[in-house]
Formats: sequence, structure tokens, C-alpha cells
Amino acid sequence: MGDTSRKYVAVTFDMGYELEGATPRILDIMAKHNAKGTFFLCGHWVKTQPELLRRLIAEGHTVGNHTWNHPSLPSLTQDKLTREIMVLNKDIELASGCDYKTKYLRPPKGEFSRNSLEATKNLGFQSVFWSIATDDWSPLATTKKVQEDIVKQIHPGAIILLHGNSKPVVDSLDYIITSIKEKGYTIVTLDEIQSSTMTE
Repeated sequence: MGDTSRKYVAVTFDMGYELEGATPRILDIMAKHNAKGTFFLCGHWVKTQPELLRRLIAEGHTVGNHTWNHPSLPSLTQDKLTREIMVLNKDIELASGCDYKTKYLRPPKGEFSRNSLEATKNLGFQSVFWSIATDDWSPLATTKKVQEDIVKQIHPGAIILLHGNSKPVVDSLDYIITSIKEKGYTIVTLDEIQSSTMTE
């Protein structure tokens, strides 16, 4: 979480693959609300969506690393963990067209160990988890449930996890952002959360 005394939240998306038309809709909604998010990308998404990657960056969103193949990091050797992260990092740099440097990493499925966290840090990345989530990845997920699950959990300093390949998320996003703002919260970037917690 960020600073729990401030009414702000960060909206983050995990992107394993592209649900046709989902990311453009997400970006259109974010632009409508003048909100910036963080998109944690896997290798397949980066390789198949270079134009969308460039749009993310051009519109001021943050790109994060979600590993190439989405493995459980604690199960990997040091060499394999390094490859999962750094190969994707290089692919993002190349596909971005501007040598974009990622600095945030979300461990797949939120799985970590002391060793994996230390290894990630030594590679120059800050691990980012979340304080609000919903089962938006489930085949049983509905727009109504995603909306209710996220909005009822809003709290100061929240980091919200959504999956960008979930139709209920895309269909809920405008409502979620509107509700966040109606509750008096500001949507901020991870950089803003990090700088505020470091200066407190």
C-alpha cells in the first residue's frame, strides 16, 4: 500500500495476453478520466502487441514486468528467474521503440519467497503486490461482482489489481474509476505512491 493517510489509489493491470479490443477500450476509459495506470506485461503480450505497448507509453502509463512465461518465481533457479525477468525487460525495450526501462515487477500469482524478492531487488526491480483484487480472471466473474468487489474495498493508499484480459473488468472500468473519484480519491501512479511513502 501507499501512504494510508492520503486518499489516493493506484490502478494496475496484469496483462498475460490480449483479449481482442480490450486494451484500447481500457486506454480510452483511462484517457476519459485523465487517469494513469500501470500495466504489468508478460512476454506473449509484448511480442504480439508492440503497437499497444507504444500507445501505453505515449499516453503516459507505466509499464511493468510480469515475467516472460508467468512462472512461480520461488520455484525457479537463480539463472531461470533472471532470464524470465531480463529477457522480457529487453523485449520491452526493443518493442517500445524508445528503449523504455521497466523498474517495477509483479511476481506471477503474487508468489514469492525471501530469495525471489532479494533476487528481484538485486536485478534492479521493485516488487509490487496489491491490497485490492477480485476474481476477475474466473470464468464465473461478472461485471456486477467485479464492480462491487473493487468499490467496496477502496481505502487510502490502495493498489488495485485488475486483469486486462477480463471482459468484466473492461465493462466495469468506467464505473470503478467514477466511483473512486466520487469517493474523493485521486488515481496516482506507482511513482507517486513510492515517492510519498519514501518521504513520510
